[in-house]
Parts: sequence; C-alpha cells; structure tokens
Amino acid sequence: GGGGAGEKVPGGGKKQKAPKEPGAFQKGRPMALHSALFEQCYKGRVVPDEEWSQFMEVLHKDLPVTFRFSNTNPLGAALAAYMQREFLQQGALAVDGMPETGDNVEASADAAAGALPQQRPLYPLLGMETAWKLDLPKTVLRKAAGPKRLHCFLKRCTELGAISRQEAVSMIPALLLRGGQGLRVLDLCASPGMKTLQLLDMTAERPQANDGASVPTVAAIRGAGAVVSNELDGRRCCMLAHHVLKARNPAGLVIHHNALALPPLGEHGERFDRVLCDVPCSGDGTIRKAPQLLAGWRPNRSSALHQLQVRIACAGAARLAVGGRMVYSTCALSPIENEAVVAALLMRARGALELVDCS
Repeated sequence: GGGGAGEKVPGGGKKQKAPKEPGAFQKGRPMALHSALFEQCYKGRVVPDEEWSQFMEVLHKDLPVTFRFSNTNPLGAALAAYMQREFLQQGALAVDGMPETGDNVEASADAAAGALPQQRPLYPLLGMETAWKLDLPKTVLRKAAGPKRLHCFLKRCTELGAISRQEAVSMIPALLLRGGQGLRVLDLCASPGMKTLQLLDMTAERPQANDGASVPTVAAIRGAGAVVSNELDGRRCCMLAHHVLKARNPAGLVIHHNALALPPLGEHGERFDRVLCDVPCSGDGTIRKAPQLLAGWRPNRSSALHQLQVRIACAGAARLAVGGRMVYSTCALSPIENEAVVAALLMRARGALELVDCS
C-alpha cells in the first residue's frame, strides 16, 4: 500500500489516489448502508418485507459492549462482585447530559454516538448469569470520568483472563450445546477462541487436588471434562492458544489441524459428547459491526462456501458420540450457508442424526 500523501511515480511526481466510489467505506466517516443487490436477495426472502426498514435501522446502530466473567478463572467471581459494588450504584456511570435512567430521553444532534440509553447502562444479559451488557457510546466510555474508570477496569480484567469480550449473539451457539460438567467438547473451527472460553466455563470443571496433594491427578483432570479447540490457520491458532492460556484451565487443549482430517484423539479415538461447528462463512451477518462488507457483497460467495461447510459439518458429526449434541453455526444470513447445509447433513446422515428444535 502507498503512503498517505500518494504514491511516487517515475519523473519525481506523485500518483494521485483514485477518488472514493460513492458509498465506499471511509474510516472516521459515517457510512450509508445500502446495496441494491443485498436488498434484492434478502428482502422478502430472508427478512420479511414488513420488517426490512426496522432491520436496516438496526444495522446503522453501534453494537453495545458485551462481556462475560469466567467461572473457571480464580479471579472471576471476586472481580464480578467488585464491579457490581462499584458500578451498579446510582450515579456511578452518570455522564453530563446523559442521565442514567428516564423514560423520555432524547438524543441531541451532537450526541457522542447514537441514541442515549433509556435505562441503567450496565445490566446482566437475560439467561446468562455471568454475561453483562453496557449501553454507552464508545466515545463516552473512554472520556467521561465514571465510564472511563469502568473501561479501565474491563481492560485490566481482560488482561488477567477474568473476562471475555464477546458479542451477545456469539454466546448463543455454546448455550444451545447445553453443556454440563465433565463432558468432552470439540470446537472444530475455534479461533479467535471466545466460544472456546465459554465452553470451558460451561463444561470443564476446574479439577481439584485430593488427599492434600498440591496438583490434581490425571484421573481428576480427565473426570473434570475437556474442551478441545481446533484451528487450521497458523496465526489464528496462535491467537486461540493465547486466549486459552489466559483461562488457566488444564481442561483446555488447542490443536492445529485441518477440520476435515483430524487425527484420532485419545487412547482409543474417543468421540465427543458435544461438538461445535462454527464454520468459515461469508460473514454478512456481521455488517452491523463491519459495514464495509456491504459495499462488496455478492451472493455467489455463499454458494462458493456451501460444499466446504457441508464437509466440515459432516466431519463434526463423525466425531460425535451416540446421544451427543452438535451445534452448527455461522455469521451469515444466507440460507445456502445455514438451512441448506443442515439439510444436506441430515440427508447424508441417513437417520443417524436428529434435528433438535431449540426455540
């Protein structure tokens, strides 16, 4: 890439940068989210016509900050209790011109970023005991006194491995696995590792030493369950290992293999009680977080990934124990990457798999 002032060309002059295309993403500037092709493919087919305006309105809103405290990290419970004492009391996160509570709060034209919150900005997510949501604009979180103090606290907790910064929708696949203590879990495409950490919290109990021993026995570690997380890409695997190491849980194991050709795991090639297949996808379900994806969106990307997704799903099912549960998930909206893959998997399974209604 060239420098900010343009690229040098023979003759001593500078090559001028090409002008930005209308609607192209430019850092630091608001982006108009619109794609005629995206609308043609999804409006009325994936998103009902009567909900399309609301759907696009949501895409223009900033994502809230969501995070989880770790059950298995030795500091998790204490830090969660400290946060509730310090930041849930009235006025702890107050900002000038931005009341913490109120029924008729209106955002001014020069508000820091988007609409102001209509309830206390920090609150737990429903159905998840250790997950929290923070409804404050990022500019306020980094500058206002009370929110900035919370921001520094969350950064320190992240460094200690006590919390995981994870979007709320990303927590759903692990919840649907319905893990329990002592289970063997396989996360087939695991990087960057937030779902792996969530699975460790749900299914892998921290092994305890017995008879006064300072270190748990191998039998104790095995009985506490295990989460095996796999990643093909080398750099992403290093990121995954970094996050798992911070969890300080011996039940977490990171491997670097092709999901379609995993070697036998365990002494007898044991199968897993739970398998998560969060497969590579087109990612068009993340447009709210990455609006630049919409400018280059094309429907053929889903078709190009479909066969790979089916193969990975089949590989995950082959590792599943009888009576086990597998969750298939993507960050895509296209039925070609979702329902069509599940249908193909069920056809190939020939009755060995049963579709579970999770509604």
